[in-house]
Amino acid sequence: MPVITTESTSVATFDPAIMTNDYSDPFHPFCKRHIQIARDVRSFSYWGTAAKGEDVIGRGCSPKEAQEYGIRKGAFNGQILQPGNRISAGDGIHEGVWEPAGTATTTLGYEDVDGIRWNDGNKWIVKQKSQATRIGEVIFWSYLGFSSLAGVKGVYDGYQRYKQKQQ
Repeated sequence: MPVITTESTSVATFDPAIMTNDYSDPFHPFCKRHIQIARDVRSFSYWGTAAKGEDVIGRGCSPKEAQEYGIRKGAFNGQILQPGNRISAGDGIHEGVWEPAGTATTTLGYEDVDGIRWNDGNKWIVKQKSQATRIGEVIFWSYLGFSSLAGVKGVYDGYQRYKQKQQ
């Protein structure tokens, strides 16, 4: 099993919080992968999905695979190791390094995208939100905010009418 050691980011400027993302996993297509870095930037939580079974390398979470093998949810916690761009679940398997796009000296694949390169050579790739998704999120949150304000105003106006009737 290769040990990946890329010196891709200046240690002094690296912020581990950059690893908080949803990821695509080429070894397990369509499976969910999410890393959430804690506020203290010393630990992380992972949650996601994988195919059920023992020999799951290369098995993904496509509808066909989900029907044939089933899907399981998983989660684990780990640590951010110094110099800060390394991540470890402490299980000897999920040990990796942040690999920004275009900085790797390897030829293992996906050197042109941001992600976490694991010791087995696999790289979880940061899922990029499309412009349409970002616009949709802005519209949704704006609608939710304005709707909340309108609701508060409606309650306030109703209270004012109630007070006037009492006088």
